[in-house]
Amino acid sequence: MRTLYPSPVRRRLLLALIPVLVLSACTPAAPAPSATATSAAVVPAPAPSVSPVAVATPASSASIGPTPPDAHAGCAPTAARIPAGAVTATTTDVDGDGRPDVEWAVVVAGAVEFGVRTASGATASASYSFAGPAERTVAIARLGNGAVVALPSDHRGAQLFAFAHCRFVHPVGVDGKPYAFDQQDLRGNGTGVGCRGGRLLGFQVTGRSGDRTVTGTLVTVSPDGRSATNGATETIATHMGDDADVVRVASQATCSPAPLLHPRPQG
Repeated sequence: MRTLYPSPVRRRLLLALIPVLVLSACTPAAPAPSATATSAAVVPAPAPSVSPVAVATPASSASIGPTPPDAHAGCAPTAARIPAGAVTATTTDVDGDGRPDVEWAVVVAGAVEFGVRTASGATASASYSFAGPAERTVAIARLGNGAVVALPSDHRGAQLFAFAHCRFVHPVGVDGKPYAFDQQDLRGNGTGVGCRGGRLLGFQVTGRSGDRTVTGTLVTVSPDGRSATNGATETIATHMGDDADVVRVASQATCSPAPLLHPRPQG
């Protein structure tokens, strides 16, 4: 039997393949790629967004007058009481607690002193001195816009007061002076003051006897009671007799349906 030896060419090829085969056997196979693997770079998750906490801004310390009372509590009780000899009447709620209050007035040393006694037990007052011995009257009422006004009068003129923040203040007009109403047309500015439809009006009666015209100028009192401004003028009635109710009312200082007080000198 004949032994076969590889030819020189085959021997050289075999010798060249031996290192490759050895390295292949020694090198571990690369792991198969995972089904969830990705070639994208891993980006850290963003931090959760945190909404800023709202911080309450302190209210301004500037204010006009004392702090308003709680609308449901009324004015705080006071030690003051209604003066002896004062005339009184039940009037509208003046301090916003939903309960009717009491208005009062008395003449002391020639000055008319007036005020309110609230259902919560507070008494607030103001006064005004009129010249002459004429009879004084006072009306206190709440207007349609919520303002509470007081109208002391001596039939020659009426002063305008407002009740705000549990006290009376004297509103000023655009001229910077305390607001007042003319009566009897003594200053050429009007004949009276009154309320119609929840509005405060300054009245003027013009025309000859038996043919009177009544006009009214709207007066708006600010919520804090510190100012009063004139608005539009409207015609209320024309061709009226001197004894007509509208003419009579336009010559007074009233605020229907609020009671009109006729105070007497304190005895």
